[in-house]
Amino acid sequence: MSHRAQTVAAPKALWRRAVGCGDLRPYKAGHLWDSSGPRGPEAELSRVSPRLWPLVILAVTVVAGGAGATVITTHLSRGNPDPGGRILAGLQTVESAIPAETDVMLRQANEPRWDSCDGQAGTFGWNNVTFDVQFRVREQPDTLVGQVDEVLTGAGWHRMEASGTPLGPNARWSRTLSGPIVATAVLSEGTRGDGSGTYWDIGAAAPPQGRQASGC
Repeated sequence: MSHRAQTVAAPKALWRRAVGCGDLRPYKAGHLWDSSGPRGPEAELSRVSPRLWPLVILAVTVVAGGAGATVITTHLSRGNPDPGGRILAGLQTVESAIPAETDVMLRQANEPRWDSCDGQAGTFGWNNVTFDVQFRVREQPDTLVGQVDEVLTGAGWHRMEASGTPLGPNARWSRTLSGPIVATAVLSEGTRGDGSGTYWDIGAAAPPQGRQASGC
């Protein structure tokens, strides 16, 4: 088949000069064509002149660097909600109040996340720092509350007014961690509702440093 006949057979093909060659060959988007048939995009990369690779690498580096700079700039503009993890470390002191003979069911620590009320303008900010432990013990409720209160008081927490729930007592403490950051801790009894019995939960929370997310 003549060169003219090949042109007619591929009316939708785009013509380009093959790299390193002097002839014209039909080119379809995403593929290279030669005498052996079509090739994928990776074939096109393999045909790039070695002299062009430094420019390709430079372009990729510039794009990646720009994206990284955007992430860093965004983070710095929001500030650090818990510098050095000091707020979370202060909350974790409540775990020392749990009796030694304890069956720990759950331990969860959460640093602040950038949040909002369903993306509404003016509600963006950091949510609270939180720490929570769920456990089972053999002590009676009043005995456990007394033991926890003794340890937390020694660690700088202050007892607040307690309240009662259908399951048992609900004891509360507060502690100033740094500057205006005031944390609260709560010891309460709960149930999963699956017949596995009750458990105790001691949780602590504190606002972040900087802008705080507002609720809906």
